[in-house]
Amino acid sequence: MSRIIAIGKVSKDGDIIRATPGITVTLGGADSMYKVNLPDGMVYDDKYIVQLTPENFGEDGPDFVYTTIGLHYQSKNGFLVSTWSSHYQTSESGSPDLTQIPTNWHFVIYDLS
Repeated sequence: MSRIIAIGKVSKDGDIIRATPGITVTLGGADSMYKVNLPDGMVYDDKYIVQLTPENFGEDGPDFVYTTIGLHYQSKNGFLVSTWSSHYQTSESGSPDLTQIPTNWHFVIYDLS
């Protein structure tokens, strides 16, 4: 049976808005990824499941610009998250224009152990 290990909401600045105690998040590096740090003993190994959800991104407030989110380098100690936006629907070329952007996002961590 699966169980929820941790949940949280992170601001575009990398600040935790609300999360399971013990989790920390930092934002940084040249690629502006969010680093989620899990406390010792929260998970047994690196095979836990992470569900990510980005909030709508818009320069002048929420809009319907495509926003996507990705998980990188999952380990027992945590994982990296990156968020991108595309102005595809407003682009004259009609091709995706992916740009790494800061946006609020949410996570849920499950374990099947």
